[in-house]
Amino acid sequence: MALSVVTVATLTGVDQPSSIALLIYPLVGLIVGLINGFLIVKGGIPQPLVVTVAMLGIVAGVALLISGGNTLVGVSPAVHWLANGKVLGLPAGALMVLVLAGLFWLMLRRTQWGRWLYAVGGNPDVAQWVGLPRDRLIMSAYAICGATAGIAGMLYHGRTGSASPLSGIGYELDAITAVVVGGASLFGGRGSITNVLFGALIIATIRSGLQQLDVSPFWSSVAIGIGILLALELDVLRKHIETRLRTLRGGR
Repeated sequence: MALSVVTVATLTGVDQPSSIALLIYPLVGLIVGLINGFLIVKGGIPQPLVVTVAMLGIVAGVALLISGGNTLVGVSPAVHWLANGKVLGLPAGALMVLVLAGLFWLMLRRTQWGRWLYAVGGNPDVAQWVGLPRDRLIMSAYAICGATAGIAGMLYHGRTGSASPLSGIGYELDAITAVVVGGASLFGGRGSITNVLFGALIIATIRSGLQQLDVSPFWSSVAIGIGILLALELDVLRKHIETRLRTLRGGR
């Protein structure tokens, strides 16, 4: 997110009405996602999360290098409108999120790519054994995730009106929490866009509610962390129960 924001601000200027800037945000994210996916499928590291965390540190460092550690104030009118404008009385940013969610739902539920992606998530080795293009599917998924992170950076840039190399710090925890609260399994092969949206709404409601109650924002971070742990434990428990049931059925 931060890299896409400072890249746009550096290349086009913070207040230039360049339509090209609208493409740079997702393009930067897509490139980072492709690199991340390539390292995961070709690097041989068994834990994708470790690679992603390492990339997070690298990208944060590059963002600081590009910006010189400075925050550039200002944003192009087009980006400002997308983040703050309205269409038929509805926030343009929210409509963009809903359109993207609908597109991804169709991709996951109504295309061969989506069915194959669920198969790879459930058991990547078996998916490759039956002939699915496992590596390409994984890389494409990371590329799409990177592009959406770039779009999120664009909306963040438009909302804040500044390009900071620290943009979005801490949001990765909110994203993980929204996914697991929405019922997606970190073991792979399970989850839906609709439920993830509800998970994101729950996280936003918790943060907003605590803010309305004048509770320290530090406590919201504590609540998010506890939520992640509880969701992970429930996911592990569900996986254990499913494995146990399959074992019992196989023994009959």
